Order: sequence, then structure tokens, then C-alpha cells
Amino acid sequence: MQPELMEQIKKWRRGVCKAIPAFDAILYAATYEEDESIGTIGINNSMLKIKVNPKFVATQKDADATFILAHEAAHFLCDHQRRGMAMKRQEGEDFRVDLYKGAAEYAVNTLVESLSGWSTPKGTEYQPREKWKMLSTEEIYREMKKDPANKLPPVLCLCGGDGKGDGKPQTGVAQMIAEQAREAATKTLQEGISGQKPGDQVGELRQLLLDRMGLTKPPDWRRQLARYLTALDTNCKHFDPRSIYRRSMCDGRNMVLPNLASESIARRFALSLDNSGSVCDEMFTQILGTVHSATQQLGFKELYVYHFTTAIIKRLRLTTASQIKKITREGSGGTDIHEVDRQAKQDACMFNIIVTDGYVGWLGSYAVPTLVVLTVEDVEPPPKVHNLIGTVYVS
Repeated sequence: MQPELMEQIKKWRRGVCKAIPAFDAILYAATYEEDESIGTIGINNSMLKIKVNPKFVATQKDADATFILAHEAAHFLCDHQRRGMAMKRQEGEDFRVDLYKGAAEYAVNTLVESLSGWSTPKGTEYQPREKWKMLSTEEIYREMKKDPANKLPPVLCLCGGDGKGDGKPQTGVAQMIAEQAREAATKTLQEGISGQKPGDQVGELRQLLLDRMGLTKPPDWRRQLARYLTALDTNCKHFDPRSIYRRSMCDGRNMVLPNLASESIARRFALSLDNSGSVCDEMFTQILGTVHSATQQLGFKELYVYHFTTAIIKRLRLTTASQIKKITREGSGGTDIHEVDRQAKQDACMFNIIVTDGYVGWLGSYAVPTLVVLTVEDVEPPPKVHNLIGTVYVS
């Protein structure tokens, strides 16, 4: 990207983040790229990549370009690509992608106006409509669909895909950064409007908060475990997550960005498996699958597996991620975690994941940073002590 263009983007970004602080996690985590194949400015929903048409922005006033950049951040925050795919699955052949994209444009412009106090640029086709102000994207779409002859101007901004209409989901580091940015932005937004009544919020904002507040269902334990392993967003003062990553966004949101430029420090860790018989086969397989996925992002070299009951009954050393899914349970009996804690330190592991039913005597401190995965909910959780990263309940 031309340095002059990047300087302009930085100026617009500062303007957005000053007016809408919730968007800074998105706009500062994003990567930027010149691309004349897109009409205006667009965002890749999976990779958090913002593409800019230099010829288009050269014709825009700073205030208008700033609004458009906020508009793209709002598309990402609202997760319109995923929601559009859900609507398509729901309606099948009756789905009208042109109307959905148009509804998202109306909703996003209304949302940005509400959060910033700005006005949508005059040349924009999708000016907010008062009658739709309190409606979400899906609700606007249904209203528009009542008129079969409804035809809309094309949507020029990119929302998903990579400028080529592929829309393929991304995996690994890019996806992890995107998810962290969206969660950090939502948390900041929630804090900023905590005093507002739901009835005072525009429709898209209300829908966004409902989607994210998690009242209807608890967080999926597999996702929570994966976040612990990949983001290492911990409260363990003896285990600094920034030691594993090149830099962190020091803005109070605990968002960390992976270090791909050098070898990961989390190259060796332990998985301690309670074989006392309380973990069912399905749960065991799901735990292994989550650990397997996380190891691919961590770039590990060695994984030590300790099968234990009252003592370690089997110790394995794995050097490839594919070996993880082949782990099987061993033996049965009581449970004691002292030996696996000592063994993890002896093997120089960076951290230890202990999978147990919780019917154990918890330690007063751990030899290495430790994450406890509890397979039974109605047990006493481990106390917060030295080197305990956290506890994940498997349900």
C-alpha cells in the first residue's frame, strides 16, 4: 500500500475510534490493502482485512471516508456474512441476496449514525429510513420482501470473501484474531451503553447485543477451552500471556495477537488425563478434538500425555498433532493429581491441562501454569492459587 494512502487511513481510523471507541479493537487489528477491483472500501469478514480502492477514496471528503470506514467496521461487528448465510439456509430458494445486502446497508448506516452522531454521506444510496430505525437487518429484509418488485442499487462494499465472491471461511490465526476483535468490540460497546434502555437502542444495536449477551445459552465449553489454549487470556499473574505473543493491545481488553515472526514459546506442554472412569467416550473425544485444534495454532513441538489415577499409569510423548486424536483412555481407579503436576515440571512443560472429574484433593499451588478441565459440574472447583490459569466446565 502507498504510504500516503496508509497515512490517510490512519487519520480516518483515528476519527472513527474517537467517535466510536468500540471500533478500535476492529480497526487496529485489521490489515489494510489497496484493491481497485472493489467499488469503495470493503471488509473481509473472516480474515479482518480491509480493502481500499484508492481511486474511490481520492474523490471523498475526509468526513465521508471516515464514515465509510466506520460503516465497514460495523458490518464486521454485526457479523452480517454469517447472519446472511443463516437466512439463506432458512429460506432456501426464496432467499433474495440483493434485498438482504440492502437491508444490511440500511441497518449499518443507522447504527453508525446512532453511535457517532454523524450523518450518512449525501451520495449514499442507502440513507437511513425513520420507519426502519428500530428494526434489525433481518426485520428490514422482511419488510422489503413484502414488495416482490423491490429492486435495489448494487451494494459496492465488500462484506465477506476476498474480493472475488468466494466467501470461504478462514481458519487458524486470522480467524482467531477476527473473533477476538469482534468480542473485544462488543464488550466495549456493552460497557459504553450500559445505562441505556433496550427500547432506546436502534434495531441493529439491540439485535447485536441480544446475539452476544449469551442469556439464552451458556458459552460452549469447547470454544472456551480453545480460547484458553490459543488466546491464553488468563488471570494467572505468574503466567504472562504476552510472553507468548509479540505484542498485546494494552487497552484493557486483554486482546492478544499471535507472534508468527519467531518460534512460539508454548512449544511443549502436558495433557493429564484422569482415567478414573467418569469421562464418557464422547466427551473424551471432544476434549481431544479441541486440544488437537489448538495445538495447530500454538505451533507445539512436544506434547506429553499423562494417564493417571492415583499415580501416572502411562506417559506418552507426542511430536505431531495427528497423534493427539489417537489417544485412548487407560485403566480406572481413584484420582491424585500431585504426580502429574510434578511430572509436568520435570518434563519442562510450559503449561499443563488437567482433565478430571474433580473428585480430587486440589493443590495449594502448581508447579507449572495449569488449566483444569472439569468433566463434572457439581464438584468443588480448584481454589485460585499460584499458577492456576483457570477452570473450564465440560457439559
